[in-house]
Amino acid sequence: MNLDDLRARNFVTVAQAAEFFGDCDERTVRRAIEAEQLPAVRLGTKTLIPVPPLLAFLQAPEQPAAPAPGVNPDLVAHALDLIRAGLRVLEPHLDGADVRPLNPVKDDDAAAS
Repeated sequence: MNLDDLRARNFVTVAQAAEFFGDCDERTVRRAIEAEQLPAVRLGTKTLIPVPPLLAFLQAPEQPAAPAPGVNPDLVAHALDLIRAGLRVLEPHLDGADVRPLNPVKDDDAAAS
């Protein structure tokens, strides 16, 4: 399956997605679905992946996604700065505490927003 074949479809199976990714096991695709990195729907015993999100997933590393409509990138960057400042204030009080971010944000992520 090539990119044109993929674009001509609305959904692909897990096996077809794995084939499209190249040397990829179906279990890897299923793990991406379970981790909610790829959306999927169940139709009977089949798991189907909608093509538009799959195409977005494929281009994500190369091209940053456009900001969602109505989202001000400057406001997002400011909010991240406030969060980081708050963490710096709290850090001395967390000695020995097992505190881990649920979803760490890198400086590159803020710049992409």
